[in-house]
Amino acid sequence: MIRVARSRSSQFENLEFELARRYTVELSSITLRLICSIATLHHLQQRELFVKIKNALKPRGVLVVLDLVESNSLVERMLDVVGLGVSGGLRLIHNGRLKPPLEVRKAWEQHGQHDSYSTVSEMRACGHNSTGSRVKRHLLWRYSLVYQKR
Repeated sequence: MIRVARSRSSQFENLEFELARRYTVELSSITLRLICSIATLHHLQQRELFVKIKNALKPRGVLVVLDLVESNSLVERMLDVVGLGVSGGLRLIHNGRLKPPLEVRKAWEQHGQHDSYSTVSEMRACGHNSTGSRVKRHLLWRYSLVYQKR
């Protein structure tokens, strides 16, 4: 994915893409204008990582997160039911089947054994509920968080 991102953005000289392990990167020694995380945070200790990410942002720097969410209200659970239909329909359109093959389902089950999903309320409570922050719930078990450091 890093290779593809680099090739698709080669016309921009001020972009860098880096693959890093959360435990080996020292965020306190760098400052960034943009930090983007897609479907990663549910694998990590989110609360402690958010403090480090916020500190690594330059003033007016932006954090953008799209990740999986845990439902905790009736409205969100209704969205989950709608999401089941949408997800199945998309899978049928793109793959010609309602369910992935058994080996794919087993791989996803193993992949998610240690995942930890936050609720929208928990994400708002992570210190991003201040001015310059937006957390939204989306269809297909996702939330987005956009935070701009002051």
